[in-house]
Amino acid sequence: MTRQTRTGILVVTGAALFIFALFAIANRAFLFGDTFVVESRFTSVAGLTSGAAVQYQGVSVGRVDAVR
Repeated sequence: MTRQTRTGILVVTGAALFIFALFAIANRAFLFGDTFVVESRFTSVAGLTSGAAVQYQGVSVGRVDAVR
């Protein structure tokens, strides 16, 4: 194996590990961030669909995951 091949393998492996670490850190921040689930029951949800924005005092604070 030539020195150029070893260097190439090292660079590709390092880049792959770096990208993996970025995704791992991003997912950890998402999983342990300031998020929580709120379940509610209403007599009528006419026009409400999954993915609709949820607002509190005019500020977007989340989205609707499901309507059952």
